[in-house]
Amino acid sequence: MIAAGQKERDRIVAEAEEKAARMRKEAQFIVEQQVKQLRDDLTREAAEAAIGAAEALLTKSTTSFDQQRLAQEYLSALQKGPASAKPPAPSPAQTETRL
Repeated sequence: MIAAGQKERDRIVAEAEEKAARMRKEAQFIVEQQVKQLRDDLTREAAEAAIGAAEALLTKSTTSFDQQRLAQEYLSALQKGPASAKPPAPSPAQTETRL
């Protein structure tokens, strides 16, 4: 009878240890998923903030002369053909004078 009780105790302890190991593994998986999601969220928020800052800087630093010049360059490119109709990038000198 004592042996049967010890055997039952050992079985219960083994089950509890297995359950605890499963719970730890599941908790670790959940934590890893949450960390991954938080990283993704932070990356997205950082990109959105950078885009917003760049947009504000461009809005602040672009003059009506710049807009007119860019429109003329774009229209000229359209007249040459659709393949060359990409909006022109500002030259490094133009970028440096605005910063």
